[in-house]
Amino acid sequence: MIFLQNNMVKTTKDFGKIAGKLSCLILLQVSALLFSLNVFAQSTKQKEFFNSGLTKAKSGQLDAAIVDFSESIKATERDFPEKLVGDNPPPGNETKLLSQTYYYRAVALAATGKKLDAINDLDKAVKFDINFTEAYVLRGKTTNDIGDYKRASDNLKVAANLFPNNFDIWLHLGIANQNLDNDAKAIEYFNSAIKIKADNVQAYIERSKSYLKTEKYNEALTDANKAVSMDSKNSDAYLCRGVIYRYMEEYEFAIRDYTSAITYNPNNSVAFYNRGIAHSKIDEHQKAIQDYSKAIELSPEDDEAYLNRGIEKLILDKPTDACADIKAAADLGNKNGKQFFLNEGKVICNQ
Repeated sequence: MIFLQNNMVKTTKDFGKIAGKLSCLILLQVSALLFSLNVFAQSTKQKEFFNSGLTKAKSGQLDAAIVDFSESIKATERDFPEKLVGDNPPPGNETKLLSQTYYYRAVALAATGKKLDAINDLDKAVKFDINFTEAYVLRGKTTNDIGDYKRASDNLKVAANLFPNNFDIWLHLGIANQNLDNDAKAIEYFNSAIKIKADNVQAYIERSKSYLKTEKYNEALTDANKAVSMDSKNSDAYLCRGVIYRYMEEYEFAIRDYTSAITYNPNNSVAFYNRGIAHSKIDEHQKAIQDYSKAIELSPEDDEAYLNRGIEKLILDKPTDACADIKAAADLGNKNGKQFFLNEGKVICNQ
């Protein structure tokens, strides 16, 4: 039987799925800026609805917070229409508070999955306060999150020129370019981030990924080792190092690190998927099936896990089960799964 084993190792984009979601940041972001806000609007309603929205956001009532922030914006539009004309509105207490309102509504929108709406609000937050650092950062994060990496990169470059000492801007600028496969540039951006904050684990993990993609294995391994030494319970750090060992064909080391990644985050589906590949490489096919099964349990739309589990079952001469898995992969849009049924699958699966 001739069939191309699918050994795609999940790296940059898949690690992003493991990272904390914006919904986990809502309370932190609200708390971070709440006490720094010092504006006094002439519109009582503008300020009342804004403060009410903040209170609800802090307590996790995101939908209600969005409603209040929207009412605050309406009050500004009604009471200060002259402040909102043109691309460069005059600065003032009203526009500063309006910028903050758009920002916090964007945080709540992103946390509830309305990321395009959030980006639109962040555009307005920056429009009404060109020096609003957090709005630039969140816009970069959110555009990265929806896969609009070019826009994220363009926005964050502007922010980097305005705020060259901001760690988050350089970090997310690096991530955007990493996803654009512009890894040489991404490494430069990660270097800038690390110069500002040399004790940040994520920066080393991200730079390690870009070194890996450019086949600089020693540099990648050095950064991954650094990340593990800085945080010995960081699941993503172990996952990153495991992927490097996988590329270096050090499968036992890779399995060890994937296992550590799972220990510190039992819901790390990407670690299960990659450990399955490593087990397959050393002919531990039943263990590979178990890992792919767990990856599917955690991520039911993972077409690659279905495909690889099907291949393992073919190796173990279980054609009926194998065909069911490969069909599931094909149904999820997997190109190799579809190709299988156009070739040897016709005979194996009686198609």
